Amino acid sequence: MDKRQRTLRVVFLKYLFISFVTVGIAAILPFFVYNIILNTDILLPANYVENQINREMERLSNAPKIEKNIIPDGAFYMILSKDYAPKEGDLKKKFIEEAILYAKGEIELKGSKKSYKLIRRDNEYLILQYFVQPRYSNSKLNRYLPNPDTMLITIMAVNVMFSSIIISVLFAKDLKEELRPLFSATDKIKQKDLEFSIGHSKIKEFNDVLDSIEDMKTELKKSLEEQWSLEQSKNEQISMLGHDIKTPLTIIRGNSELLKELNEEGEKDEYIEYILEGTKDIESYIKILLDITKTENKMNVKFEKIETSKLVTELQDKLKALANYKELKIIFNQRNLPDYIIADASLLKRGIINVLSNAVDYSKKGGEVQFIVEGTRESIRFIVIDNGEGFTKEDIENAYKKFYIGDKSRSLKGHYGMGLYITDMITKLHNGKLILGNRYDDKIGAKVIIEIPLNSENKSRKHH
Repeated sequence: MDKRQRTLRVVFLKYLFISFVTVGIAAILPFFVYNIILNTDILLPANYVENQINREMERLSNAPKIEKNIIPDGAFYMILSKDYAPKEGDLKKKFIEEAILYAKGEIELKGSKKSYKLIRRDNEYLILQYFVQPRYSNSKLNRYLPNPDTMLITIMAVNVMFSSIIISVLFAKDLKEELRPLFSATDKIKQKDLEFSIGHSKIKEFNDVLDSIEDMKTELKKSLEEQWSLEQSKNEQISMLGHDIKTPLTIIRGNSELLKELNEEGEKDEYIEYILEGTKDIESYIKILLDITKTENKMNVKFEKIETSKLVTELQDKLKALANYKELKIIFNQRNLPDYIIADASLLKRGIINVLSNAVDYSKKGGEVQFIVEGTRESIRFIVIDNGEGFTKEDIENAYKKFYIGDKSRSLKGHYGMGLYITDMITKLHNGKLILGNRYDDKIGAKVIIEIPLNSENKSRKHH
């Protein structure tokens, strides 16, 4: 056994002893310094104010008028009439009732630092309040610092706290240093590096663990070498199998091509029918992707003069056709419509119909859809209100994004999260804006507003 080795018990006892000594010194040293200062002019003894009051008793009793400047420093006063009614003084309000009771002789203060002195005068009583505790000789220190007793306790507590922290840090640092060989060994093993020498610690228990790790490392190295050899052999076999499997794949591919040329009926036709059905689904996705490509590539916008009433009538008819199968009530309203607007009729109808279609799909059967068209001095607004579940906060933030589907069940109904994305792009091409929200009446539902400038062509040119 290495004579320099220590047990954990010895290490703990060492730091425990150091902790007791350090904390003791930290607590006792301020007390000694405090007692030394008490014998200087910096601090006044605890009974200083009381002695001052006793010396001034006669003068205070016979003075024609009591004023603050004749009250001993450190004392608070209050003048009472003969029927114990407060007249004047600087005694804090929370002590007035207690002082009166003391003047009447109804209470006594024992074992408390707070004390009172009653002085009888010709037509009144003077009661002084003071505290039996050390004071600073400097009045400013008394005003801005805690009293010396509190200051002493605070310094002692801070000293004890800091000394405890320092001892804890030193203890942790010592243990960490002794654990370093253990950490190093476990890191090497984690990296599958078993060609290393294990270090030693000055603590016996840690060395016992390191010796155990040394034994484990030897056995682990032996086991891993066997495992690595087995894995290498397995990888070689998989590589050979990957090469050999190309032969049957070539045979399968060739026979599939021959089968495709046959004209047999039955299962072959049925299988091909399934393929065609899948192709239709793929075609629907391709159509969506083509729409995205056209939109993102800033498709050609053909601005023209559109008769507003004709456009609105077409949209109203389309809404009716969409709503028939769900037996929806259509509420239509128009006001202040301009005679004409400048826009791309095809694109604009497509964007608005997307919103109308969504409103129909998400409205409850037998419910209602409101379609409002209103004109302002500079724009026309298409407002669509349904009685579905409305938009969530997340929907309002993300519904403009492509492929966003707030309600995942929508994908089962043929929705791919593209309608509002395309409408938003078309609206921007017209230098307008798409506004998503919810209705504010006593019903639940979504509210979508498409606002287009009356002359989208000129607005768009200015924007660019």
